[in-house]
Amino acid sequence: MARQATFGPRHDYGYAWHLHKYRVDVRDYRGYAGEGDGRQFVIVVPALELVVAIAAGNNGEFPV
Repeated sequence: MARQATFGPRHDYGYAWHLHKYRVDVRDYRGYAGEGDGRQFVIVVPALELVVAIAAGNNGEFPV
């Protein structure tokens, strides 16, 4: 997945996915996430064969 923008040192964005580096102890894992208003998330970390889905919060929490 190609980076299209950067939000911070461990947070990029590309093709509607947020691209993250997650640090666990001394190891970094690349992952990507679909992040929605109302705190809905789908997080994927391929190296760990991990998918997390979260649906919580209220719509309109994040300013546009």
